[in-house]
Amino acid sequence: MKLSTRVRYGTQALVDLALHAGGATAPLKDISKRQEISLQYLEQLVAPLIAAGIIGSTRGPRGGIRLLRRPEQISLDEVYQVLEGEQVAVDFLPHAGCLAGGRRRDPERAQRHHAG
Repeated sequence: MKLSTRVRYGTQALVDLALHAGGATAPLKDISKRQEISLQYLEQLVAPLIAAGIIGSTRGPRGGIRLLRRPEQISLDEVYQVLEGEQVAVDFLPHAGCLAGGRRRDPERAQRHHAG
C-alpha cells in the first residue's frame, strides 16, 4: 500500500512527538522545522488528529501539541482512517487488471461497468 503525503506527514509528526517531546507539549513550528513540513500543512493535519483524540493541544506562549496516548497504542491504520477517511475494501473483478473500490467509491458502479 502506498501512503499519501497526508498520512506520511501526519505519521512523521506523531513519531516526532514520541521521540522529542517525551509526553510534553511540542510547538508545531519545532515539528515543522525538524520534519521539513510546511507549518500551514501541519496545522491542517493536526485538527483531525485532535478531533480523534490522538493528540491534544495547548494554546499560548508555551503551547503546542502532545500525544494523548502512548505511541504503541496508536496504529498506522488509525492514523490512515483519521487523515484519509475510512478505508474502502478492494475487490478484484474477473477482468484482468481491474480494481474496484479503490479510488472509485462505488463498487456497485464498477460491477455494473463490467457486467455489460
